[in-house]
Amino acid sequence: MRTWRICAAVAAALVIGAADAQAQAFGVQGSWGDDTDFGIGARLELGLPNLFTTQGPFSRTYLIGSFDWFFPDFCDDIDDCSYWEINANLAIPITAQSIDPYVGTGLNIARVAAFDESETEVGLNLLGGIRFNLGSLGAFTEGRFVLSGAEQFVLTFGVLVGGTR
Repeated sequence: MRTWRICAAVAAALVIGAADAQAQAFGVQGSWGDDTDFGIGARLELGLPNLFTTQGPFSRTYLIGSFDWFFPDFCDDIDDCSYWEINANLAIPITAQSIDPYVGTGLNIARVAAFDESETEVGLNLLGGIRFNLGSLGAFTEGRFVLSGAEQFVLTFGVLVGGTR
């Protein structure tokens, strides 16, 4: 029950923050999960100006929405097997430089389907990463712990259009 309360509080904060959001960046990503192997997906970042303060790194807080379709080993010999995740995270930059480390938290929704059955789990994300420039594109690398629900560690790398620092 405690996990659901935490997830509800995070969801409420994300919805309230998204009301003032401005489109910032979108792109593609590749992910590796310690339980789900390789995945590909999409990412959207929305700036949340003045969420905490009008000056310094916290003035650039942003909402990260992502979707990953994974290709886990446990699906290799099973027809109609799939695993995907949707994430909604709030990220706070630690510095205001061209290479921006950040930390955050948010919600994870994971769904696995096999043998005409499916299960959806909701979990809490704890994440940290680095945003940087990759030529004319923005890029990022991120590590994410999914607590409860899918319960795994995920590494992600991707490129963003409109996401240069």
